[in-house]
Amino acid sequence: FEDVGESSVRRLRVLWLRAKGLFRSAAFDRDWDNEIASHLAESTDEYVRQGLSPGEARIAARRDFGGVTQTKERLRDRASLPILETLWQDIRYGVRVLRKNPGFATIVVTTLALGIGANTAIYSIIRAVLLQPLPYREPERLVAVWDRVVREKGTSKLFAQYRDLELWQGASQSFEQLAGITWATSERILTGHGSSRNVLAIPATTDLFSMLGVAPMNGRTFEREDLSRGCTMVLTHRFWRDVLGAPRNVSDLHLALDDRACAVIGVMPAGFVFFPDVTSMWVLVTPNDPLVRTPERTGGLGVFGRLKPGVTVESAQAELTRLSSQLDRGVRYGVEMEPKVYPLQAEFSFLANSNLRLSLFVLFGAVGFVLLIACVNVTNLLLGRGMLLAVVGVTIGLVAASWLSRFLASLLYGVEASDPITWCAVSLVLLAAAFLATYVPATRAASVDPMVALRSE
Repeated sequence: FEDVGESSVRRLRVLWLRAKGLFRSAAFDRDWDNEIASHLAESTDEYVRQGLSPGEARIAARRDFGGVTQTKERLRDRASLPILETLWQDIRYGVRVLRKNPGFATIVVTTLALGIGANTAIYSIIRAVLLQPLPYREPERLVAVWDRVVREKGTSKLFAQYRDLELWQGASQSFEQLAGITWATSERILTGHGSSRNVLAIPATTDLFSMLGVAPMNGRTFEREDLSRGCTMVLTHRFWRDVLGAPRNVSDLHLALDDRACAVIGVMPAGFVFFPDVTSMWVLVTPNDPLVRTPERTGGLGVFGRLKPGVTVESAQAELTRLSSQLDRGVRYGVEMEPKVYPLQAEFSFLANSNLRLSLFVLFGAVGFVLLIACVNVTNLLLGRGMLLAVVGVTIGLVAASWLSRFLASLLYGVEASDPITWCAVSLVLLAAAFLATYVPATRAASVDPMVALRSE
């Protein structure tokens, strides 16, 4: 182990000395010039003592020593990091070229910035909304259930009545759990912590969080016993942190909604999100709620469920349709309705905007074409030139992508503003195009014999 330790220390010392050599090249050149001159002088004197003339002695000494320039290059490589030194020289050369042609530099950097900024932002949103699995347990088994008017053409997605939810929960064999929430509600006045404020408190049924498979960060979620305890609420992480100051013991909070005292029982984790994103808290739907007592006079609930393993969306829908027809022959609000079951992944984009999914697919094709144009333009513009412009363009593009991604994510819910995988992928594609545009001409130029090139002039 001691030998290994000494070897590691020795390597680190050599690396440190080489790194210092990057900043002392001028001093090293002077030292090497003096050392080489001293060595040649000694060798010349030795040949003079052997009987050669001074001129012949100098020629013999240089012949024995070899190429002075080549020797200095080898010494410089051993005393520094040649890769970094070459990179620094290329950067300095690139800066000089850019100063001579600022218009060209602006065009290349703008092309790269637009290509990376637009593509990264759009691909990030597409991946989050359409491709990335929902942040819940086994999201492929989660569905949304909407009511639709039977005689209405097209797709209508309406809230179901609470009595339908109760019927499905009691009689359905296709679901492990069913839960409901409604965002057809106005803001309520919260008191009990500083000045009063308007908040969006979303009514939810007991099984919402367990159906999604997400545990609270602090405290607990709704239980059956809470149905007889009046107002009970679970807070979003953002509201708990930003408004309430992140208290550790939430049961000590004394909050009230519209002057009605509420018990705070838990806080959801920071990564949890469910529609709508501006939610401050969820309050339990109790038997005294108008949704339960007078379902015909309320807007109803959005119903969400977890299918049992092996159950298909089609079979679940057939079962719910049969059950709903047993209640007032399927008539709700004076018209005949039937339930329609959809995978929850697809419904997230619907909840944000009914046309969002189509718009994202159109943008997907558009930005793909923009990426192709950017690659072609970068290849043409950088043909035979350095990579410095590509690096500058990528840097500016990533800054633009960060800002644009955050802006687009603010218009949606449940979408992260940053997507490192997409950022790296788009950047690498454009950098690869730039590398090919610079490497191929350089390789061809290096393979040409200078004498042949001069004779052809």
